[in-house]
Amino acid sequence: MERQTYNGTEDVRVSLDLIQDGAKRLSRLAEQTVLYAQILSGYIDQRVATSSEVLEVSYLLDSALAILGELTRNRNIIFQQDVATMINLACMALGIFW
Repeated sequence: MERQTYNGTEDVRVSLDLIQDGAKRLSRLAEQTVLYAQILSGYIDQRVATSSEVLEVSYLLDSALAILGELTRNRNIIFQQDVATMINLACMALGIFW
């Protein structure tokens, strides 16, 4: 009869990785739930209406591209079109130049 060795350290690491991944997903779900509740309650509309801060479109688009880059890094995602070019075309269609 062959003896199997117990690798407790590896099992613990795998379990902790699963728990950490689940905690991250749960945290994102909680954030999305709070945002959804704020949208439904009108809180977001009120904040936007009373905000005196003016943001430049270029800042918002650059931030969106940076976030997109972070989300797609190391995930084997390939864009068929250049994202910046698509955003430029969309902005030109809307009459927004950045």
